[in-house]
Amino acid sequence: DAEIMALAGVNALRTYEPVTDTEVLDALWEKGIFVLNTVYVNAADSIDTVVERMTAVIDHPAVLMWVVGNEWNYNGFYQKLKLEAARGLLRDAARKGRSVDS
Repeated sequence: DAEIMALAGVNALRTYEPVTDTEVLDALWEKGIFVLNTVYVNAADSIDTVVERMTAVIDHPAVLMWVVGNEWNYNGFYQKLKLEAARGLLRDAARKGRSVDS
């Protein structure tokens, strides 16, 4: 798929699940494709997974930035959280991420 994306002119992609497989990141990097890597998307996951997911690939050159949440204000982090609770969770997840990579 990396070859097809490169031929189509894709230079960055956003994930909806964490990519911690360095072989996948290597294949994208070889084609000049950066990754906006989602590290927290579901409130059922512990906030600590943010650090685990980030540190797994923090030094990989394909990782352009980290993404926290996916339409969290609409889907309540897939756990039907109210807006204020979702906002607080987003803030906490972002703080965890900044503790590892600022």
